[in-house]
Formats: sequence, C-alpha cells, structure tokens
Amino acid sequence: MRGAPEPAAFDTVDDTIRSNHYEAVFERVRYSPSSYNLQPWEFLVLQTDENRERLQDVAYGQEHVTDAPVAVAVLGNTDPTAHGEAVASDQLRKGYLPDEEAKESLLETIEGMSERDEESSISTSGTRRLC
Repeated sequence: MRGAPEPAAFDTVDDTIRSNHYEAVFERVRYSPSSYNLQPWEFLVLQTDENRERLQDVAYGQEHVTDAPVAVAVLGNTDPTAHGEAVASDQLRKGYLPDEEAKESLLETIEGMSERDEESSISTSGTRRLC
C-alpha cells in the first residue's frame, strides 16, 4: 500500500505505531470490495498489553501476538443477511437503487445467498464447513 509503513519498521516492542498509520490502513480496507457491498467484517485493534494477552490466550499461545506493539483481530460475519437491510437502505437513500422494489429484490437475492450457503456448508458427514 502506498505510504503505509513497512512491517520491518516495527520490529521491536519499543517501536510504536502512530494511530494515523493504522487509520490509513483501515481507510483503504473500508473500500475493499465484497459481495453486494455487505462488508461482513469488523476489525479490533488491540493496543494494550492486557488485550493482546487475552488474544494470545485464544490464538493458541502464539508469541508474536504479544510481541507486537499492536495486534489486529479480524471478525467476520458468515451470515450475508446480517447487514443486508442497512446496506440496501443506504444504497436506496444514495440513489444507487432506483426504488423500493429494487431494494426488496436485492434483499431477496441476499436472502437466497444465505439459504444457499446454509445448504452448501453441510458436508456429507453432517459437519459444518469452516472455510
């Protein structure tokens, strides 16, 4: 990414990452494409030792989680309908959708994606697919 610091620039715990660096990264992430612009992700920026230690507990004890001055946890929502209404309403309000009928059609498509994902995520052994 243009202008973003190189990872090697933060190779010791004493280094600090100015908030404007990771804000610049997330500004770019904000424009990352996703299906129907649902952007089913959230990011937790963990800056305190205590929070990175808590993350390390659920990250199989990986040392680099606490060695880094900042850790980022990416949370993904696997339900395509979770943000559907908000996104479709925003698109209608901004004029990206011509009318309420187009909005409802979009929501039906998103709902169909959700149902299809539920059907395809069940393997033949009955366990859910995780990726």
